[in-house]
Amino acid sequence: MTGSVTAQSVLTQVGQAVVVPRYVGDSQYEKQNLAPLMQWCEDRQERTVEEARRSCDWRHTRQNSFHFGASKAVYWLSVRLHNGSSASRNVVVDFGVSHEDYLDWYVLDSASGNRLTQGRMGDRLPMQVRSLPTRHQGIPVQVPASRDVELYVRSASFDGWHQLLQPQLLSEKAYLEAEQKEDFANGLIFGGLGAIVIVAFSAYTATRQRSILLYGLALAGLLVYSMAKTSYDLMFLWPNAPGLHSRIVFIVGPLTILLYTALVFDLLKARSHLPRWLWNGLMLWCTLAAVSGLPAVFDHIQWAVYSTLVAAWLTLPVFLTVCWLAIRQVPGAWMMVIAVAAQVVAVLLNALRAMGLLRTVTFDQSVFQMAGLFQALVLAYAMARILIQMRQEKLKAAQQAHEAHTRLRAQEEHELRHDKLTGLPNRLALLEWLRQRMDQQRPFAVIHIGIFDFKAVNDQFGHAGGDYALLELSRRCQALLGPGDMMAKQLSDQFILVLHGMDTIQALSVASQLMQRLTQPIAYAESEIVLRPRMGLAAYPEDGKEAEILLQHAHIAKREAAHLVSHIQTYHSGSDKIFERRNLLLRDLRSAIAGEQFLMVYQPKLNLRTGQVDKAEALLRWDHPQLGRISPVEFIPLVERADASWQLSMWVLERGIAQMAKWRQRGYHIGLALNLSAQDLHHRQLPEQVRKLLESYEVPAAQLTLEITESGIMQNLDSVRLVLAALCELGVTLSIDDFGTGYSSLAMLKQLPVKELKIDRAFVAPLERSSSEQSDDAAIIRSIIGIGHSVGMRVVAEGVETLAVARLLESWQCEYVQGYWLKPPLAADQFIDWLAAGTGHYITELQPALP
Repeated sequence: MTGSVTAQSVLTQVGQAVVVPRYVGDSQYEKQNLAPLMQWCEDRQERTVEEARRSCDWRHTRQNSFHFGASKAVYWLSVRLHNGSSASRNVVVDFGVSHEDYLDWYVLDSASGNRLTQGRMGDRLPMQVRSLPTRHQGIPVQVPASRDVELYVRSASFDGWHQLLQPQLLSEKAYLEAEQKEDFANGLIFGGLGAIVIVAFSAYTATRQRSILLYGLALAGLLVYSMAKTSYDLMFLWPNAPGLHSRIVFIVGPLTILLYTALVFDLLKARSHLPRWLWNGLMLWCTLAAVSGLPAVFDHIQWAVYSTLVAAWLTLPVFLTVCWLAIRQVPGAWMMVIAVAAQVVAVLLNALRAMGLLRTVTFDQSVFQMAGLFQALVLAYAMARILIQMRQEKLKAAQQAHEAHTRLRAQEEHELRHDKLTGLPNRLALLEWLRQRMDQQRPFAVIHIGIFDFKAVNDQFGHAGGDYALLELSRRCQALLGPGDMMAKQLSDQFILVLHGMDTIQALSVASQLMQRLTQPIAYAESEIVLRPRMGLAAYPEDGKEAEILLQHAHIAKREAAHLVSHIQTYHSGSDKIFERRNLLLRDLRSAIAGEQFLMVYQPKLNLRTGQVDKAEALLRWDHPQLGRISPVEFIPLVERADASWQLSMWVLERGIAQMAKWRQRGYHIGLALNLSAQDLHHRQLPEQVRKLLESYEVPAAQLTLEITESGIMQNLDSVRLVLAALCELGVTLSIDDFGTGYSSLAMLKQLPVKELKIDRAFVAPLERSSSEQSDDAAIIRSIIGIGHSVGMRVVAEGVETLAVARLLESWQCEYVQGYWLKPPLAADQFIDWLAAGTGHYITELQPALP
C-alpha cells in the first residue's frame, strides 16, 4: 500500500531481525498506539544504542503502556517504522506527559544501523531543549521515502522511579492539532476550576463559613496539582526550572487530599460523632500526610514518592470512616461516601500503579484529575445541601430565637408594667389605664391604700411573711372589685383601686368594706399578721382631670387619713398646700443639716430643792430660707420619714457638747439635756460616738443628759437595753421624756439604767385651771413622782406656766421644773446673760426675773 507509513514489530537476536510487518492504512494513520508493536528490554549495563540493538533481551508487551515502577535500571524501547511512499514523511512518536527524568532517543537506518538523528529530553532538562516545544514528550522522526527506520528510546530515572509510558504514532500535523485541542480542553477545565475557586473565596469572604474556605482551598489544590501533572507549570510558569512539577505534585497532592478530608469531616461534624481513639488516630495519620511532601522540597523525589503514599492511603480510612458515619445515619454522610469513593479509586489506583502492582491495568494519567473533578462536583452538591440544611437550621434557630426574644420582650413588657410579687399592674400601667378612661370621660373613683408601719411586719415575720400579707391583701381587695374596676400596686406597701362609675360617696362605702376586710388578722405560720391600712379617696373629674394629679390627691388624702380614727379620708381642696410644704421640707432637709439652717436654743431647768438653775434642755429649731422658723412638731416626723435621724442627732450631739465646753470656759458648769430619736437607739455605735465627743471637747459625762421618748424605749426593748447600758457606763444620765404617754411599767423601769423621768406637759397644763390637790390630774402627777422616787429617779415637770403650779410641784417633791413661767428657750449667749443677771434673786423665791 503505497503512500503510507507503517510500524513493524522487531525481534532482534544477535543482530538478526525477524520482521513481522504491520501495515497501517492512510485512514488509520493519524493516531496509532505503538505499545503493542514495540519491544522493551531492561539494561543494567549502561549499553549504547548499538549494543542494546545487538545484545538486549527484547520482549513484547501485551498492554497499551509501559510502566517499570521503582527501578535503578535503564529501559530501552524500540520500533521499526516503514515508509512505502515515494516521499519522506515526518511523524511524531508521542510519549505524552510521562514525567520521565531523561528520555534519550535515536533514529537508526534499518539497513545499515547508522544513526540518522538523536536527541534528549525529560523533566530534568529545561523545556527549551526539547525538539518540539510542547508539554508532551514527543520525538520527531523523519522516515525517508521507501525506507525503514528504527527508533530506540532510552528511559532513565534520576531517582529510580519510572513513570507511565504510553507511546503513540502521529503525523506532525496531527500531533500539533491534538496538542491544541488538549490545551483548549484543559483551559476550559482549569478555567472552570479557577472560576469556582474565585467564587468559593468570594463566598467565604461574604459568609465566613469554614466549609466554603476548605472547599475553595481544596479546589485550588486540585487545580495546581492538575496543572503540574499535565506540565502546565513548566510550560507557562518556569520553563527553565527542571523538576518543578515533581515538587509541586508531591507537596500539593497530599495537601489537597488533606483539604478534602478536612472539608468532609467539617461538613459531617465528624469529631462529635467519632470515638476519641478513632479521631486521634485519623489526626495522627493526617499529620503524617501533611509532612509527606517535605522530601520533595529538598529534591528527594524517591523518598517523596514513598512518603506521599502515606497521604494516598489516608483516603482508605477516611472512606471507611465516612461509611461508618453513613451507617450511623449522620446527615449528608451517604453523599460524602460517593464523593470520597471517587477519590479513593483514583488515588489508590495511582498509588498501586506507582508501586508497580498494577502493571497490567491501563488508564490515562488524567484519572486522578477526573476523579478530583467528580469529587469536587459531588462535594459541591453535598456542601450545597448541607449548607442549605444548615441555613434552614439557622433560620429555624433564628426564628426560634426571634420567638424567644418576642416572648422575652413580652415578658419584660409585662414585668415593666406589672408587679413581680402580686402580678398586679404597676404605676406605669395604671397611668396608661387612667388616661384611657379619662379620654373616654367616664367618671371613676380612686382609693389609695397604704399600710402603716409595714416595716414592723417584715421585722417580725420576715420578708416571706410580709410578701404573704401583701398577697392576701391583694386577694381581699380584688374580691370586692366589680366589672370595669382595676387594682394596681404602686409601691411595696401601697395599692390603688379604681372603681368604675363611682363618685366619692359610693367609694366611701367600698372603702369601709375594705377596711373591715383588711383589718382582719391574717393567719401565718401559727401566728397572726395584723395590718393597719390607711385609705385616701379622690374622684374623677372633681378632684383632678389628669392621672398624675388625681393619684397625688388620693395620696394626700391617704396621708391625712393617718390622723383620723376611721383611717379613711377623702380629698378636699387646700390639702395640696400642706402636701407641697411637706415635700419642700423633705427636699431641703439634708441640705439644711449641712447648710447650717438648724440652730439650738436652750430652756433653763430650775432645781426646786436648791433654787438654782443648774441644767438646761437644748431644743432644735429650723430656720428655712423660704418658710421661716419651722417647729420641731412639723419637721421631726419628716426627719424620721427621710431616715435622717442619725445624721441630725449626731449634729445635735456635737453642737450641744461643744456648747457645754464653751460654757465651762466661762465658768458655768451647766448640765445639758439633748433629745435622741427612737431610731438612734438601734445604732450600736451611739455610745462610742458620745464617748469620742465628750473626750474631744473635755466635757464630763455627768453633765450630759440624753432624753429618749417612752415609746422609743418600748420598741425592740432588748436591743435598746444594750445601748442604754453602754451609755450608762460612760456616766451619761438617761431620761425618759414624755413619761405617762406610753405603756411603760414599774417593772420595766427597774430593768433600765434610767435616772430621770419627765412628766409630759399634757399632765401639767390642767393644773393651771385647777390647783386642787384632789383633782385627777394632780393624782396622776403625784403617782408619777412616786413611781420615779420608788426606783431612785429624779422627776422633771415640763410645761410649767405659773408660780402656783411650780409651788404645787415643789410640795410634791418634784426635783426640777421648766417652762415659759421660768423662761422661754434662749440662744446660747442670751441664756448665759440671763443666768448671770438673775442669779440668787428670784430663784430662791420662785419668781421669774426679767432680763
